[in-house]
Amino acid sequence: MAEVSAPDDRTVIFALGNVNNKELPTILAELPVLPKHYWTSENRDFSQTTLNAPLGSGPYKIKLVDAPRKIVLERDPNYWGKDLPVNRGKYNFDLITYDYFRDPIVLLQAFFAGQLDVQVENVAKSWATSYNTAPVKDG
Repeated sequence: MAEVSAPDDRTVIFALGNVNNKELPTILAELPVLPKHYWTSENRDFSQTTLNAPLGSGPYKIKLVDAPRKIVLERDPNYWGKDLPVNRGKYNFDLITYDYFRDPIVLLQAFFAGQLDVQVENVAKSWATSYNTAPVKDG
């Protein structure tokens, strides 16, 4: 990029320096716009990591962060887009919990014990060797 400017409160202009990069406009369009008033209030430092919930406008808000074990999201009843036709049938859960496991073996055992609703498996060797167990055979 050659230059970035904001001529008014609702416009951001990106001047591209390299016209040969056809993917750059798409990458720029995916960048979130972060409100300055949030980051300059309460002495927040954008360059520092934090576990405080960021400002957002989506259907869920962060309810709990138990680092490094889990994060709990709760549905925002005041979500601005809840009645849009495109969102019909979405965002139906009041709470969503993401449990984090550093050890894939412990993760798999928690899944077998019924502690998790979903286990995404993307290792072929695990499919071949790890699922020949009683919990899987019992359904």
